[in-house]
Amino acid sequence: MKKSLLTLLALAAVGLSACMTPPPADIVVAIQNSCVIDAGIRPTVTALEVLATPMEVQAINAARAIIDPICANPSASVQANTLTILATNVGNIQGILVALQIKKSAGK
Repeated sequence: MKKSLLTLLALAAVGLSACMTPPPADIVVAIQNSCVIDAGIRPTVTALEVLATPMEVQAINAARAIIDPICANPSASVQANTLTILATNVGNIQGILVALQIKKSAGK
């Protein structure tokens, strides 16, 4: 029983330290780069949003709800999948932006 308790406490300590370890600097830089891309396309997306379908607007808003907190403090995230989540959502918005630019050039 005592050995099990010590093992459990040791595992908890390792898990807690893993959660409190800041992400590696290269991940933070990659997160910051994705945030720069988002910041660069944000004005264009906002300007072209009038051409967006309701579903595209919802997708943009959902992606922004995920992107904004991460970009507000890139080094605060300790989740290994944060970069993937961020890149996916920025990519989704980029895809919508391309579709909106096509609509604009087609005069729709």
